[in-house]
Amino acid sequence: MAESEEGRERLNRLAYEARVLQGQGQELQAQMEALRATAMQAREAIESLKGLEGEAGEGNARDGFVPVGAGVFAPAEIREGNVVVEVGAGVLVEKTRSEAAAILEKRLKDVADAQARMQAGATRLNARMHEIDSEARGLVSGMREGGEGPG
Repeated sequence: MAESEEGRERLNRLAYEARVLQGQGQELQAQMEALRATAMQAREAIESLKGLEGEAGEGNARDGFVPVGAGVFAPAEIREGNVVVEVGAGVLVEKTRSEAAAILEKRLKDVADAQARMQAGATRLNARMHEIDSEARGLVSGMREGGEGPG
């Protein structure tokens, strides 16, 4: 009888741990999705900067559109010169287009590193979930063989 009670307690602890890990997994997925979006934005910005190279000659301007927010764009003249790039914490600095692209490339590398760390964490989490599943199945099987149901 005591073994059966211990088995039930262990099963309950495993179920609780599995729920906690499931929540962590969902949070990890959300963070990984945010990183994917950040990487995509950085890649698009790098491509846009490359597309601007050489487009407007000395004293020449190119017509384009500038985002003003909420999916609204205003017509603008894009001239040769520096761009403004966010370097973190809402701080904006003026940089050449190539410097801005380098900042974005570094940001892209940092995002890739963070994605790799998160993927490793997800792999560890998944492995633990499989361990819990295996142990829980063993406990339930043992309880059934001993004539005791799991609940």
